[in-house]
This record gives sequence, C-alpha cells and structure tokens, in this order.
Amino acid sequence: MRYLCLLFIAACTASLFSCTDSEEPMSPLIGAWENREYVDSLNYWIVERYDFVNDSTYDINVTVRESETGKDLGYRFATRGWYNLQANDFTFTYSEMYQIKNYYLPSRDNLYAPKNELRFSEIDFSDTPTANLTFSSDGKQFELLAECLGYNSECSLPKTYSKIN
Repeated sequence: MRYLCLLFIAACTASLFSCTDSEEPMSPLIGAWENREYVDSLNYWIVERYDFVNDSTYDINVTVRESETGKDLGYRFATRGWYNLQANDFTFTYSEMYQIKNYYLPSRDNLYAPKNELRFSEIDFSDTPTANLTFSSDGKQFELLAECLGYNSECSLPKTYSKIN
C-alpha cells in the first residue's frame, strides 16, 4: 500500500512538470531586415532597416552608405513602432520619429546626420496604417505593399526586404 501511495505521488509530480502552457509561435518577422536602394543622383545607398524586436515592437532606421553592405555614414530617420501581423495583413503605427532637417528634400548637403542630431517630430495617424506583407518561399525576404495615405506617393510601390540576421 505504501508503494502504491508513493507511485501515485510520483505520477502526480511528473504530470505537473510535464504540462506546460503552449506558447504562441513567434512572429516570422523577428530579426533584422533591410531594403537597400542606390540613388544615382546622390551616389549613395539609402538603407531602410526594420528590427523586429518581439511579436509587437519594431524599430525603423534609415541610414546612408557609400556601398550596399558597407558601414552606415549616418541617419536620415529613426523611430520605434508597434505592429500586428495576421496572415499577410500587417498593421503598424509609430508616434515619435526623429529625422534630419528637410528629410523629404534630400541633397548631398543634408543627406544624413549622427543619430543624436536627428530632430524630433510627432506623427498622429488618423487611421492605423495597413500593408500587405508576403514572404518568399524560403522566408528570407518579404515584400511590403503599404496602403496609400494621402501624403505618401510612394506607398503604392512594393518594397522588398531581406533578412540580415
């Protein structure tokens, strides 16, 4: 009887340790992704980097390089945002951004600055922006097609991002 009681206690203890809460799968976006574009007129690469920190937070940094994979010379834009990915529907937002003076009018004279010299701007989305996000079959790239907001003419052009880590 004593052995039966010990066996029962051991079975209960083992079942407690073997049961764990099932964790939600982590976002396939987690990690660093880059879109690199060469600008002929400026003779520089503009690099848009998304760092997906966890299942809901990401950082965006837009930097300038002399070569596609070289060292960043400085920053054009930086922000932290929040996102949600459901199938191919990507919703995102950010409220604080830091950018160089005359961000939308780039020239060789005001193309980039050290991160600590970026200027604070606040943005208030009247609606939560959305995009269609499609992964490549190997999961190492995604294409982002953002919905058009009234002030952004580039939104209808898809951008391809490659995983860098």
